[in-house]
Amino acid sequence: MFGIFATIKIKPDQRDGFLRTIRETAFRSVSGEPGCVRFDVFQDLADENRYILYEVYTDEEAFKEHLATSHAQSAMARSQDWAEKGFEVIRATSVYPTEQRYFATQSSK
Repeated sequence: MFGIFATIKIKPDQRDGFLRTIRETAFRSVSGEPGCVRFDVFQDLADENRYILYEVYTDEEAFKEHLATSHAQSAMARSQDWAEKGFEVIRATSVYPTEQRYFATQSSK
C-alpha cells in the first residue's frame, strides 16, 4: 500500500472553509475512489491551525488517480488561499500491515 502524510498550516481566518472542503474531499475520496483506503484529517493539539492528513491508497497509481479527481484538484487550488504555505508531504509505503492483512482485518469488523 502507498500512503502520504501531509501537513498544512492554515490561516486562522480560513479554518472554517478549509475544514468544510477537506471533510468533503476526504469523504468523496474514501466513498468514491476504489483505490483510496483511508483519508483521515487530524488537528495538531499544540497548534489549532495545523492539520495533518493521513491518506492510504492501494498503490501509487491510485494516489495519482486521486490527484486527478475534481475534488482533489479543487482542494489543492483552494489551499493557496487557506495556507500560510503549501502542503508538506511525506510519501511512504506500508511495512505493516500488508495489504492482505489490512483488508482481512477490515472485513472482520
